[in-house]
Amino acid sequence: MNETGIILARHHDREALRRALRDERMEKIRRGAYRGKRPASADRYRDATERATARVLAVSSQLRGAVVSHESAALLHGLRLWQLPERVHVVQAYRASSASARDIARHRLTLGEHERTVVGAASVTSLVRTVADCCLSLHPLLALVIADHARSRCGPGCCPGVRRGPT
Repeated sequence: MNETGIILARHHDREALRRALRDERMEKIRRGAYRGKRPASADRYRDATERATARVLAVSSQLRGAVVSHESAALLHGLRLWQLPERVHVVQAYRASSASARDIARHRLTLGEHERTVVGAASVTSLVRTVADCCLSLHPLLALVIADHARSRCGPGCCPGVRRGPT
């Protein structure tokens, strides 16, 4: 188990994982990634957010050299989302295999150092880059929710190089 609480199958005994799944001590997050079973709370949105976050962290720990981006990065930055991402978005400098997982949306480009940061144990796009990516790729309403929350959290000096307009 790593610091995120995610257990990767490639690092553990498969039979022990099968037993834990059968005994409902573990739950599958995505292919090759598991975590300890958590009791459902009364807040379904919080449960769904925790599960989506776990899926993003699992992908981040499974892929080498990938940077979490778009609404997946917004989730890790703690920004509000109108709806949780169905796929985990990552930026990679190389082309992925044609047999890549369907729950990952890959964006091929090279990021500058100022465009990446670390949140917890995951490499993610910077807050400014995350908001820009969301504004360029999402429906305007979905992007507005993310951008508005990022702006409300961003104080003076929070985002170097970004000029604040009138409030």
